[in-house]
Amino acid sequence: MKLVRIAAKISFEEIGERLEEFEREFETFSETSSNPVDDAILKLKAKEGKNAPDEMTIMLLAELHKKIDELTKIVKGEIKEFVPLQNSTLLDFAWFDTIQIEGIEPGKKYYGRVDMPLFRQRLIPIFFEGVEPKIAKITKIWPKDKVDFDGYLASKDREEIAREKAL
Repeated sequence: MKLVRIAAKISFEEIGERLEEFEREFETFSETSSNPVDDAILKLKAKEGKNAPDEMTIMLLAELHKKIDELTKIVKGEIKEFVPLQNSTLLDFAWFDTIQIEGIEPGKKYYGRVDMPLFRQRLIPIFFEGVEPKIAKITKIWPKDKVDFDGYLASKDREEIAREKAL
């Protein structure tokens, strides 16, 4: 099984009796996948097509807007609280729907939040199941998060291939 080296933090816990609590939190992440700024950018791209302004500039402005919104919420005391999870570690290796993680057992189901070092760093909620010691399969992830997660893994794979060719 191929695994690619990554550098992401994960907090996780065996589901046990807390399935409803974890599912509720998982659902709250769907709200953050779309916001007025992203919606406006999508509409602009659809309307303007190839005549749309520089995508990188717009994306950077959108991220700046989101950071200002985050800071405003902090100042107002509206900090988002997450469900506390028992374990926290680094994900060293992954490959699309597979992650390598210390402290899991085969056959047990877990909920976790991966702190992805993407351009827009964010938490990605996942449900996963241990298939063998240290190896788990992701069983539930939001589609947009899956695209970003897979894209990150593909870029890390390309980096690894380039590094090997350079040697």
